[in-house]
Amino acid sequence: MIEGSFQKAPSPDKNSFESQYSHKESFVINGAQVNTVDIKPENQKEEVPVLIAPGWGATMESFKPGLKVLSEKGRRVVSLDQPRKGGTIPQSQNEEIEKWYKEKGQKYPDFPSEELRKAQTILGLLEQKNLEKADVIAHSEGAINVCIAAMLEPEKFKGRTIILYSPAGVIGKDNIFRLQKGAAATTSRTETVSDIPVTEKETEYLESTKHITPDYLKANPLRALKETWAISRANIEEMLRYIRSKGIKVILVGAVDDTMFPMDKMQQNVKSDFVDGFVSVKGGHMQIQVHPEIFMSAIETMLPKAEQKSK
Repeated sequence: MIEGSFQKAPSPDKNSFESQYSHKESFVINGAQVNTVDIKPENQKEEVPVLIAPGWGATMESFKPGLKVLSEKGRRVVSLDQPRKGGTIPQSQNEEIEKWYKEKGQKYPDFPSEELRKAQTILGLLEQKNLEKADVIAHSEGAINVCIAAMLEPEKFKGRTIILYSPAGVIGKDNIFRLQKGAAATTSRTETVSDIPVTEKETEYLESTKHITPDYLKANPLRALKETWAISRANIEEMLRYIRSKGIKVILVGAVDDTMFPMDKMQQNVKSDFVDGFVSVKGGHMQIQVHPEIFMSAIETMLPKAEQKSK
C-alpha cells in the first residue's frame, strides 16, 4: 500500500487578468455581434474605465499585453473587436453638431460609413455596459471612430481624457498610395528603440499575433478596403475642436519613427486649438502594442487620477 498526501489543485482565480480576459462577453449592437472584454482589477483605483479602441487590422488580442499593463496599474479596462460582418449604421444627424459647423460656414461632416459604424458600435458598447463615462486610448484608425463617437455623445466623455496614439487624420492631405507605402514600411522594431532588448515575451507576442491582420482582411475584404480609403482621406482636426468645446481633454501622442503617420507632417499640422497636449515618443507605429510595458505605462500617467473629479 502506498501512503501519501494529495493536495487539491488550486482553482483558478476568477479575478485574475487571464481569467477575466478569457471570459469574453458578446453583445448584439446595431444588428452585429460584438465581442468585448471588461477587466476589473482588485486594486482598482479609478471608477471610470479606460476604453481601448484598436486601429485597422487590430483586435483585442493585439492589445492584450497593453490591457494587462493598465490592469496591473489599477485601471479597469474595456475593449472590443469591431464586427467584420453584418449590422446596420444608425442615423447620425445631430443638431448640436449641425449648429457648430453652420456657425463656421461649413457643411455637416460627411462621416465615412465604416467609421460611423465603428463609432456607433463603441457607443452601443458603452450603453450595453451601462457605462456613463469613459477615458479612451485610441490607436491609429481608432482615433477617427472615437472622435465621431465623442461628437455624437459628448456626455459620455465630458470631463475625461481621450488619448490618440499615432492617430489617423492629423497629417494633412493624404492619399491611399502614400498610406499603403507607409504601412508596408511599418516594423515592430525601429532605430530609436534599438536600445530595448529583444525579449522572449516580445518574440512570442509577434508570433502569436501575426495572423490577426490577415484574418481581419479576409473576414470582409470590401469593408477593410472602405476603411483604408476612409483613413487615407481622414481629417479629424475640426472634430477635435468640437469635442474639446464639449469639455473633453485631448492628448495626441506621435511616434518619431512612424511611417504610417509621419512625425514631421504631424508637427506641421497639429495646432494648440485642437489638442490639450502633444507628446513625442520614440519608436514607430506599433510600439504601443509591442512594448506596452514602456509605452502603455507612459500613457497611463496621462489619464485622470482618482482625485481629479469629472465635471
